[in-house]
Amino acid sequence: MTYAFAGTLLTIFATTIFLKMFLGLSLIEAVLLGIIISPTDPVSVISTFKNLGVIKRFRQIISGESLFNDGVAIALYSIVVTIITLGQITLPQAGLIVFNTILGGVILGVIFGYTAHTLFCWTDDKFACVLTSFLLVFGVAWVSESVGASSIIATVIAGLTINYRMHKFGGLGRESIDMLEALWEFVCFTVSSIAFIFIGMNLEIPVLLTNFSLIIYVFSFIIVTRVLIVYGLTRVIERLGGEEVPRSWRFCISWSGLRGAVSAVLALGTVSLGLPHSEVILVLTFGVILISNIVQGLSVSNIIKRYGIVEMGDINDKRAKADSQWMTDSYTPLGFKSESSKSVKLLFATPEYFVFDTKLGGWLANKLEEVTSYINDYLDKNLPKISERTFWSALIILAELSSRLSSRILKARRNYYLGEDR
Repeated sequence: MTYAFAGTLLTIFATTIFLKMFLGLSLIEAVLLGIIISPTDPVSVISTFKNLGVIKRFRQIISGESLFNDGVAIALYSIVVTIITLGQITLPQAGLIVFNTILGGVILGVIFGYTAHTLFCWTDDKFACVLTSFLLVFGVAWVSESVGASSIIATVIAGLTINYRMHKFGGLGRESIDMLEALWEFVCFTVSSIAFIFIGMNLEIPVLLTNFSLIIYVFSFIIVTRVLIVYGLTRVIERLGGEEVPRSWRFCISWSGLRGAVSAVLALGTVSLGLPHSEVILVLTFGVILISNIVQGLSVSNIIKRYGIVEMGDINDKRAKADSQWMTDSYTPLGFKSESSKSVKLLFATPEYFVFDTKLGGWLANKLEEVTSYINDYLDKNLPKISERTFWSALIILAELSSRLSSRILKARRNYYLGEDR
């Protein structure tokens, strides 16, 4: 999170100053190009990391940074485009865009993540799980874009929500997990390929060669800036947060921050803005992406091996063993007994946190059972003849479902505190 937010903002600031001073771009063009080429997108190296058996924590730092800095860049990109389109923007408008983009994405991601996990828990059919995952991804993206929230942040938060709840509560079988991983790995590869095809279709070789020296200068500046920012932020993390980042990781984190599909898409969006140097922005972006993937992409595996950021032993066997320990075929709230912080529980396990870790949740569960039991008794004794009517039938069904829910909650609470299996 530090690299994604503070690192991205510092990179944008430094890149904007460089572009303004040395390339002669206007301030608004320099800011826009700085935003476009600052976010990292190391999709192409993640598969390399997996094949090499790179340490999981290192992979999470790289992928997590790239996913969240995309949201930051898109929020700032929206503000700059609004300024270009309208000619000006007020501070409340800019704050509303950032607030809506980031916080809106988080809220929608949590809602969709909870919903998808619930559906996963209701079925053992692997094809139903695949269909649910497609509905989740496209649904959360469509809704986010409709309300002006960040579809990237919403999708990431939805994935994190599902990941946390799967670890703690289960919900997917091994077969479904393998199928989902294979499918979405293929989709990810396909989408990345399409993005690079668009780069090739829109990049003219003569223009690329004419601006090649500028591309090299900008790429070199970005690499040096990223190294300095990563090293500086790492020291801050270690001093303030007490979270140690091994020295051998620092350069590898810097070098693994490739530019990719997100930068390409943002650059293509500038064509219709009518900027004086729109062609330069497009060429520099595509050129930086191209050089980044060639230079960094082809050398990152050797650097990772050189610094020894690889787990020992059979990676596939370790992964299969670890997965089998926390993935189950049925939903059980007993997995909530964990060492997760309150903030994580509130974000990803609010119902369970409320029921198991608060007195109010337990009191309400008891009251719910008492009320529904009273309603069921009353309906059984006084309404035997009119139960076929639609209203009373619906009331009976609702009371029965509420009663079963409260019974399961109370049973789960007893098992939770007594340490039983079910």
